[in-house]
Amino acid sequence: MHPPSAEGHVNATDVFVSCSFGKQAVTKMSTKDKQKVYAQWSETYEQDVLDNDYVAWPICAEKIFAVMSNMASEENISRPFKLVDVGCGTGYLGTLVSDRLKSTDISAFLVGVDFSSEMLEKARNKKCYDKLIVADINHPLPTEARAMDIAVAMGVFVEGHCDASALPNVLACLRKNGIALITIRSTTIVKFEQEYLQAVADSKCEIVQRDEQMYFGPAKAEYWTVRKTV
Repeated sequence: MHPPSAEGHVNATDVFVSCSFGKQAVTKMSTKDKQKVYAQWSETYEQDVLDNDYVAWPICAEKIFAVMSNMASEENISRPFKLVDVGCGTGYLGTLVSDRLKSTDISAFLVGVDFSSEMLEKARNKKCYDKLIVADINHPLPTEARAMDIAVAMGVFVEGHCDASALPNVLACLRKNGIALITIRSTTIVKFEQEYLQAVADSKCEIVQRDEQMYFGPAKAEYWTVRKTV
């Protein structure tokens, strides 16, 4: 895999290696530099990730439909579900969700959020999101991403990209009893578990399920299901 280099010293390979393989190449990279990388990488990003056996997307899609089914039953929800995909990138997860919806009686309003407008343009071309928003998860997200039934953040919480301080911005998207589905690399949990647990508590949320599964290649991640309690 040979993603393109951005201007100057920034290299997309460093971003992928850091965010996906746990190295520290982009720990101090500025947001602007990361945006340059993803702007150029958007052309091949999706295939590059899939070529490295990234399995979080299908795992998450299954979890999303399990949550929707439970909500529909427990809360008697018949309206379209409101779901925000934080860090949606090129929208691959959105395609999995959209395709699955076609074979069910469940409907949903899908919102995609990413800090790269170029990545979002790829997602727009898939025509699976109802709304796309350019925003940085490291800051509070706009009101259009709030009051959601479900918030998803796959592949976002890795060293060099977003840490536990950004988690409350995801959880703030939820309405009361809303559910967040997030992945946190197992290597990150080893070092920063308490920070993530505190972020959940500070956001008036509770972890209802926490399991470790494959993430990509030989690497694993923890998949957390988190409920907003207030």
